[in-house]
This record gives sequence, structure tokens and C-alpha cells, in this order.
Amino acid sequence: MKDKTLVKMAFFSSIIGVAMLFVVSSFMAVPERDIANLSSQDISKTVKIIGKVVKVQDGSKVAKMTVEQPTYIDAVIFKEGPEDLGFKAGQQVEIIGEYREVKGMKELVIDEAKLKTMKEDKAK
Repeated sequence: MKDKTLVKMAFFSSIIGVAMLFVVSSFMAVPERDIANLSSQDISKTVKIIGKVVKVQDGSKVAKMTVEQPTYIDAVIFKEGPEDLGFKAGQQVEIIGEYREVKGMKELVIDEAKLKTMKEDKAK
């Protein structure tokens, strides 16, 4: 084959592949869970919780926040630097992370955390 033909085929294959990844990823949403319903069967699974921040402890290497749904869970993030976590008590948050139990207490290791706004809640 000619070089131009190969370049065109590679370009269009890349575009189709990216489009397919976009479509497939939209169907792979992390399920939202209630803290009270998390059990030992959920250990090491990625889950999403939405709740109110009750307490924030921001250390140099690890930050921890307690989230209420009405039951409580501690969410931790391991930081690479001294940056502020950016969350305050009273804020509504959405957290995606790995569920685990430490010394009988429920805990999430945060992969992603963001503030929930009133607009997002009303859109549902």
C-alpha cells in the first residue's frame, strides 16, 4: 500500500476507536450507594456516595473527611503535597472511591471528590 493510504487508514481507525471508547465509557457509571447498605461484600469495590461533610482533617500527607448520609463514613485521600483539600463542614459532596473496612469502621479511599451544587440536585 501507499504511504498516503496507510496514513488515512490509521487516522480514521483512531477516530473510530476514540468514538467507541467515548460511547462505552458513558455506560460504565459507578453506582451510587447508601453508606448504611455497604457491607463486607463491597470491600475493594469502587462506589459513589453523596452526602454532607461533617468534619475535615487536613494533614500534610493524608486528608480525611467524615461524610454523613444519615450514617457516617470516613473518606481519606493520600496527598502528594501540602495542597488544601478544599472541602468544608456543611458542604454537599459526591465521592467516588474504593470501599474498605479498617478496624470495623467503614472507609472510602478517594479517587475523585467534588462539590454537589443545587443545580445538579434539581436536574435529577
